[in-house]
Amino acid sequence: MKSFLDTATWIVKGERPLKCEACGEPFTCGASLSGCWCGEIKLSDDTRAELRMKFKDCLCQRCLEKARQAASS
Repeated sequence: MKSFLDTATWIVKGERPLKCEACGEPFTCGASLSGCWCGEIKLSDDTRAELRMKFKDCLCQRCLEKARQAASS
């Protein structure tokens, strides 16, 4: 379980350490304060809905790019 200090640190820095639910790779989510790189990856509403049904939390940039490419082919 994460400590209060760990949580406070990622809130202040605006970076939340995560593990991608799709591939298991660690990455940093920056969405807490100023937006995140994931908002720049263009996904259709259908693709986003599908990902939300499969996963509970964020995916890494590589897996989001794969989902975008798979949906466009």
